[in-house]
Amino acid sequence: MDKNQATGLLLIFLLLTMYWLYFAPKPVSPEEKLLTDSIPPPSAQDAELKASPVDTANTSLETPVTDLGDFTQLGQGKAEDILLENENIQVVLSSRGGVLKQVTVKGYESYEGENLVLLSEGRSEMEMIFRDKKNRKINLYDLYFTPDKKKLTIAKGDTQSLSFRAEIGEGKSIVQTYTLAGSGYLLDYKVQLGGAKAALDTQQNLNFHWKDRLKRMELDLYYSRYYSTINYTDANEDFSYLKWPSTDEQIAQPEEALNWFSFKQKFFISAMIAPHKNFQKAILIKDTDEGDSSSIKTMDAHLQIPMQDVLGDKGNFQFYFGPNRYQELRQLDIAEFHQNVYLGWSFISLFARYLIIPVFNYLEQGLSNYGIIIILMVLIIKTLLLPLTYRSYKSMAKMKVLNDLLKPELDAFKEKNKITGTMLSTEDQQKVQQEQMRLYGEMGTSPFAAMSGCIPMLLQMPILFAMFMFFPNAIELRQEGFLWAQDLSRYDSILNLPFAIPAYGSHVSLFTLLMTLSTIAVTYFNTQTQSSAAMQGPMKYMGYFLPVIFMFVLNSYPSGLSLYYLMQNVVSIGQQSFFKKFMINEDKIKQQFQDYKKNQKGKESKKSSFMQRLEEAQKKAVEKAETQKQAKAQKKANSGGQNSRKTSKKKRRS
Repeated sequence: MDKNQATGLLLIFLLLTMYWLYFAPKPVSPEEKLLTDSIPPPSAQDAELKASPVDTANTSLETPVTDLGDFTQLGQGKAEDILLENENIQVVLSSRGGVLKQVTVKGYESYEGENLVLLSEGRSEMEMIFRDKKNRKINLYDLYFTPDKKKLTIAKGDTQSLSFRAEIGEGKSIVQTYTLAGSGYLLDYKVQLGGAKAALDTQQNLNFHWKDRLKRMELDLYYSRYYSTINYTDANEDFSYLKWPSTDEQIAQPEEALNWFSFKQKFFISAMIAPHKNFQKAILIKDTDEGDSSSIKTMDAHLQIPMQDVLGDKGNFQFYFGPNRYQELRQLDIAEFHQNVYLGWSFISLFARYLIIPVFNYLEQGLSNYGIIIILMVLIIKTLLLPLTYRSYKSMAKMKVLNDLLKPELDAFKEKNKITGTMLSTEDQQKVQQEQMRLYGEMGTSPFAAMSGCIPMLLQMPILFAMFMFFPNAIELRQEGFLWAQDLSRYDSILNLPFAIPAYGSHVSLFTLLMTLSTIAVTYFNTQTQSSAAMQGPMKYMGYFLPVIFMFVLNSYPSGLSLYYLMQNVVSIGQQSFFKKFMINEDKIKQQFQDYKKNQKGKESKKSSFMQRLEEAQKKAVEKAETQKQAKAQKKANSGGQNSRKTSKKKRRS
């Protein structure tokens, strides 16, 4: 590994370290802490601060009142459940309010092996408040409705509706309609209050409130909480979110009306969409009760809906209850809805969207073993990058031969100029670099050619970063096992430690351990393709130090990610061995350099204008350093002379 490659690796390491420290979760095993830590009771001041950003009309779910005016007769009745389901979801609605009571996502299970219930009574509460002519607050979901069907199962390819009607006299009624297709996770919802217009205060908007205490779905409680947040897009289609790594209370009050908002868990989301972008004055709140291990986070959405919309034809909305899968969300005609799947920074996400996910989905169509899919992804991507890999290896081999060839002359130059040691002064470094540039010129190359081995490696980094973001968010790996790993979406533990190692955790991930060993092996193979004089001092060991750092970072990351990096290292070793044995002939490269030098003997080597300017700059730098050195020596000598004269005067006086 030469100096330029080491610099590139160091930059990569610094980028990963910054992500790890400021963006990535701490790789620890904190489940015991979450279960045992006590939560101190909030002070009165804390309670006041928590309530301050929220309008008091919206802060709590309303208690039904006895005097409902024109709606009093709808305040009594018997609640019954109505079932609505398709191929993918099962929805239970209540005749009391015509409101969602439970939503089960089919085809998935919780970590306990139970049905995956994404919304349930007792955890999720909704209210839609309007005011009548006498300014009484009435919750639409406290009124009793009559459904037109008791049960509705929709076949694939079909679309049907279920309506709830509440008669308020004189042939007028309030209607809520739910429409569901035979497949998919979207549930259309329409509110029509036109029949009650005469009894309503039409100057005040509806206040909609949805509070959901998200049920724990995954075994890994820490990362489930880490990735859970509220996402939203405003009427201008600008995507935003509440700070998701934090477990502290987060509040957002967007200035623009919203198009949609979602309660996002690691792998599933519950969302509400307003096609007419009429969610106004939204207040979104996210908080965590760390003492409740059965819950992830508590999500709270307060917003207003224009009264004129529900009196007319703009009171239609949509719910989404389903997996947080990129392809699923991308197919929906909802602006920026796919952003619920976090794929990293904009530049990095491009590689995930247009390379990694398409390849992954293509392999998924024909294979059911996701470990095999990951291995095939490595083979496909490494094949696509083969030209870059070969160029990098060839450049390293070329520079190794060149450095070994020039080492005697460079050592002679150092000995002549009395330059010794590995920690050189700035002046000595400039002299060595100038001489090295001259020797490289005689061979028809330049020191910058060494960078050509680093650049192809850097060009591959966006893909590695994209993988780093893709695997923790890939629901496809959820509860999918491979070899000893029971779930590729979380770490594989072969040994649970009785204590926690700082920044590492209290378990040992075998895939991460093997990945670390394979990375060290790759580093060793690289050093065999580099000059023994290219790396000196601490930089010589940097390639062995970085894999150990990555082992700490990745120990608590999904085992699918470590498996990918492991297989990538195995393939890299195979490629390098093949290149060295069949495609790279170091003796031939050495002969080419010697022939060039022989043919150019006595001739003036052609240099580019850039190289000429660079050599001139280096020459001036060396001359300047020499001048400064002489001036410093002269100043020291003058100072010494003055001190000597002062001493002599003192002696004569004494």
